Amino acid sequence: MARAVQRKPVADRGDLMRPFEIASLLCLTVAIFAMTMRATSPRIRRALLGVTLGVMGLGAWIEGARWQLAPAYALAAAGVVFVLLPRSMGPRAGGRVLRSLGVTAAVLALAVAVLLPGVLPVPSFPSPEGPHPVGTVTFPLEDPAREDSRTPGRPRRLMVQAWYPADTGTARAPRAPFWPEVARAGPALAHKLGLPSFSMSHLAYAVGHSHENAPFTSSLDRVPLIVFSHGAGGLRAQNTSTLEMLASQGYIVVSLDHTDDAAAVVFPDGEVVLRSLEGPDGETHEEASRRKASTVRSRAADVGRVVDFLVGATDARPPAPLHGHMDPARLGVFGHSLGGSTAVEVCRVDARFSACGSLDGYIYGEAEATGIAQAFLLIQRETDAPPDAADVRERQREAFIARLSGPSCRLRVARARHNDFTDMAAVSPVLPYLLPDAVSQAGEDTLRGTNQILTAFFHATLRGEPGGWSGVRATRPRFSSACDRLPLP
Repeated sequence: MARAVQRKPVADRGDLMRPFEIASLLCLTVAIFAMTMRATSPRIRRALLGVTLGVMGLGAWIEGARWQLAPAYALAAAGVVFVLLPRSMGPRAGGRVLRSLGVTAAVLALAVAVLLPGVLPVPSFPSPEGPHPVGTVTFPLEDPAREDSRTPGRPRRLMVQAWYPADTGTARAPRAPFWPEVARAGPALAHKLGLPSFSMSHLAYAVGHSHENAPFTSSLDRVPLIVFSHGAGGLRAQNTSTLEMLASQGYIVVSLDHTDDAAAVVFPDGEVVLRSLEGPDGETHEEASRRKASTVRSRAADVGRVVDFLVGATDARPPAPLHGHMDPARLGVFGHSLGGSTAVEVCRVDARFSACGSLDGYIYGEAEATGIAQAFLLIQRETDAPPDAADVRERQREAFIARLSGPSCRLRVARARHNDFTDMAAVSPVLPYLLPDAVSQAGEDTLRGTNQILTAFFHATLRGEPGGWSGVRATRPRFSSACDRLPLP
């Protein structure tokens, strides 16, 4: 599978299927309809079916075969049997009825064969808009100050991935996989979710727009470092398009899997760790808030350990592509959902950070009472439903915002859903219809605006660009902003 990923990346978001998949299904459609028409000669049928099989074979070799195409492969195989079947073996009595049933079955099977790959496509992501190609490097990390939750006496382990501005020649190199550990993590996660073990195998063909271990761009020296924290049950790659966007703009962006709270983490020794921090059934809002406050403190310690490893005064050992390119005086952090809560806690306890962003996150722990001094950005969904009066999260967030002392902007996005701020919309075009409370039909537009706002925010806070805050407040459909204590232009 890895070979197929490297040889033929998928197109940018907007294409539901890969080129050979589209060609294969078009050929199959023509071939099936030709076989259902009596006027079509056997020679034409064989030729059309031969072309279909050839295109399918090339697609499987170049792009890689995936289970969503199994109905198409089966239908093509049935076509071979039909073509090779001697005409003398065809039924005579009741032939018209049997033929009608056969044509109906073929059309229904063709509909399934065509729709399934489009409903569950290989995810693709929008190209970064910055001037730099993007490199990426992944590495394991241990925290000797904390113990592994599963193996007493062993240090806590994390998996970390960095995206960074790369050399211009990098654009011609193969693109890195979106989720390189899917071959091991996919079956384990599918089993936990009650799905077939192969259900996530097609993600092995998904690629981003970054290039593994590419050399750092020679046009930049030291650049700001930004850390991303995923949501509860998320993955370090859940916001790949956002992270690649920031890296293309000249930032080093680091994302980590929070072990025990990530959906699945795969370590170099092959160990797979699934999420184990779910709350119990019947948990009250207050109980959930206390549990999440504890989780956020652990996650913030993860972020602190990553930063110490990359730019710490005594413990810095960054991977080769990043060595000497991170500015420890310009640190930012942001996250989605519980990752946004983590970002707030990081800034509360670590004064090295000067910018904090939250994508639809709430506040857990002491930050509710203290606020933070760093620049703060909140982008949240705005729904038509009134807030739950029993939900303490809204009160906690409002109390936190009232205690901010640095520059801040709060943006609300009308009719957005919680996962619009991630790359979840790339998983399937039907998700807004299957999970309307999680993803909206305008999810891609919401994420595009979010990426632009985050870029402007970090330009303002980590680069000191005068127009950065104006970019945050720029007029966008469905986005409304309220800002306080901004520096004068």
